[in-house]
This record gives sequence, structure tokens and C-alpha cells, in this order.
Amino acid sequence: MWTDPWIPDHPPRPPRARTHLPSNTPTTPTHGPAVLKNKVWKTKTPAKLKHFLWRLLSRSLATANNLKRCHITQNDQCRRCCSEVETEDHIFFECPYAKRIWRTSGISNLIISNPSSTLEEKIDACLQCSLSTRLSHMQYLPFWLLWRLWKSRNMSIFQQKEIH
Repeated sequence: MWTDPWIPDHPPRPPRARTHLPSNTPTTPTHGPAVLKNKVWKTKTPAKLKHFLWRLLSRSLATANNLKRCHITQNDQCRRCCSEVETEDHIFFECPYAKRIWRTSGISNLIISNPSSTLEEKIDACLQCSLSTRLSHMQYLPFWLLWRLWKSRNMSIFQQKEIH
């Protein structure tokens, strides 16, 4: 009789016992409070913006600091100012370029401009700004500013285009 090597000639194995399966215990996220991430997912913004903000809160963006930590690059300096380590907080709030953008945006918030505030506090302040704004075209401006800061940073690195 002809046999096919790809078709087993023995009965199927029984399923594994539950003790061998991974635990169903939920794990805590490594960065960013879950409550704040849930608020981000509930905003009425495009999915790409929600995903970007979630990655920002999770500290999983490809910043120079994260790339150096993963041994992908040796240089962790900000590509715009070349004076500080490029962290999420620096790119979006502390870099002189970012400070200028926030200043000219008309969004005045003491938490956003305070260097001792955490990244999570600053994102929460952006959420509060969006909730307190009655003008629909200004409601999500803080999030779009964060998005454009990231996009312009990437354009300056990968396409050598500076946006002023």
C-alpha cells in the first residue's frame, strides 16, 4: 500500500493538560498607566494617532535612547539639538524645537512646559486640554502636534529634510 510521509499513520495526540499552558494571569504593562492608555483609545481621533499615542505612553517609539538600549545604534543624542539624550520626553517637550512649537501653538499649560513633569503627566495634560476646548478644530491639536513632531523628526533623519 502507498503511504504519504505527510499524513501521519498514528492517532492524533490528546490536548495538553492545563498545567502546561501559560498562566491566564494578566500582566501589568511595563510603562504608562493603563487608565491613561484607555483614555487615549477612547479619544475620537484616527486609529493611527491612537496607536502612536499608545506607543508613546508605552515608550516603544524608536527614539535614539531606545535604539541604543537595544544595541541598534551607538549614538543616543537628539538629532535636532545634538545636546541631550533623545528620549520621548525630550523629542516632544524638552528639545528647543519642540518648546518653540508648543509656545507658538497657543496651548498654554503649566504641566506641558514643566520639565519636572513626567511624560504621563504631560500626555494627561494634553487629554485635559482636548476635553476643555470647545472649538472642535482645536480639540485634538495637542495630539496632532505630537504626531507632527515625530513625523518631522523622522523626515529630518531619513530624508534629510528640515521643517522649520
